Amino acid sequence: RILIWDRGPLCYRAYAAAYGGDSGFVTRMHHLLPQPSVTILLDVPAPIAHERIRARPEKPPKRDEDETVLADVREKYLALARHTPGCAIVDGTGAPCAVTEAVAAIVEPVLEATARDAPDADGTMR
Repeated sequence: RILIWDRGPLCYRAYAAAYGGDSGFVTRMHHLLPQPSVTILLDVPAPIAHERIRARPEKPPKRDEDETVLADVREKYLALARHTPGCAIVDGTGAPCAVTEAVAAIVEPVLEATARDAPDADGTMR
């Protein structure tokens, strides 16, 4: 099985911690769900993230997208990522193609292993 999740448990834990919530509760709830084989954190420093947010013409910044909040949430993300098994931190400041290549280099072996371990169409294992 392959599950792709945008804004998974790491996100909820980071924001809970940044806003003083109980990130332990979030962690306990997410342990009830299937666990990812890999988690990828696209790391972008707060000033760059804030600049990108302000450059979006279709969506004005929200109150939790000011630079101070972004800096705090980034620190929470990085701390959590360093202690989360299977979590890779990718520099998100590069050109989109470079970031995509870095993510692909992490994901491709996981997908290959998943495909190798998957049953055939008739349900038999390879």
